[in-house]
Amino acid sequence: HNIPLDLAAVEAPTNG
Repeated sequence: HNIPLDLAAVEAPTNG
């Protein structure tokens, strides 16, 4: 997918 960084967490959430 080609999405902005704003939606980057929506496709592959990174909480660490």
